[in-house]
Amino acid sequence: MQCAADLAALGLTSSPTEYGPDELWSYELGAKARFLNKRLSVYGAAYQIDWTGIQQGVALSCGFGYTTNAGEARIRGAEIELSAMLADGLRLASGVGYIDGKLTQGSVAVGSVADQRLQTVPKWSANAGLTYTRALAGELSLFSHVEYIYTDERFNGGYLALTPTPSYELVNARAGVSIGRRWSVNAYVNNIFDERAPLNFIAQQATNLPFYDRAATNQPLTVGLEIRVQY
Repeated sequence: MQCAADLAALGLTSSPTEYGPDELWSYELGAKARFLNKRLSVYGAAYQIDWTGIQQGVALSCGFGYTTNAGEARIRGAEIELSAMLADGLRLASGVGYIDGKLTQGSVAVGSVADQRLQTVPKWSANAGLTYTRALAGELSLFSHVEYIYTDERFNGGYLALTPTPSYELVNARAGVSIGRRWSVNAYVNNIFDERAPLNFIAQQATNLPFYDRAATNQPLTVGLEIRVQY
């Protein structure tokens, strides 16, 4: 068998034909509060997730692989969200999140070790947005929105031995008019500064191809016109 030596090194005589479910236990404590005659709302939460039986792919040097349950993880995090009416028609919404996700048990087959950070999970994330609305004549209303999004660096085993993918920032904006509650027309600009952020690195290997890395990136600068109808 082509992969017999690789399987034997893992204590196996044949490739596994099935794998079991993974399991999560989640614990969360949070609170919501409103102040200043409901012009300010605050939400906060802290949580822990215990993850066992993680389903992971095992890549063998023979060019094939299999899926198995390997390793355990613990994720601890917190988040806070704020919404404030700054002036008539002008609202600020923002949030910050923190995630500390680590393996508590590694796997020889997968090549992971305890205390290793979970892949593709940013430690920090943040966002902030300003929305302005104003009534016009009849059922017409003007609206505009600008938002900022931050995503911290992540790790990915498919790229340069867990070299972190860099953090990135995005800015989006839109403005338009709504007609009653059903119709709206708006122009938008997504990724105003044309940020080219690597979102994920994909390692590809096969018996008839050399090893190479590919990066999946975010959507580039995009300008458009959108018409919405609610039914």
